[in-house]
Amino acid sequence: MKMENGQKENDLVLTAEQSVEMCAHLTHILVEFYGLEGALKTEVDEHGNESYTERSQERFDAFNGEADQIMFALGFATAEQEVQS
Repeated sequence: MKMENGQKENDLVLTAEQSVEMCAHLTHILVEFYGLEGALKTEVDEHGNESYTERSQERFDAFNGEADQIMFALGFATAEQEVQS
């Protein structure tokens, strides 16, 4: 792992699916540890689709940015990100 200009050089390549799953899990951990409003709440629409309530989605999105930064700092990247760099 090499640090350059305060940026971490990515050296752990994930598939896009793995990256999304890991980031979502990390986001949930951050919400549980630092979210003052409790757990994220979901609702089911008339078609049976489950999604976060509007407020929970806002909270998830706020912590998701932090999760992305943590994953980058730890060296995780997708194959697509590796090609771009």
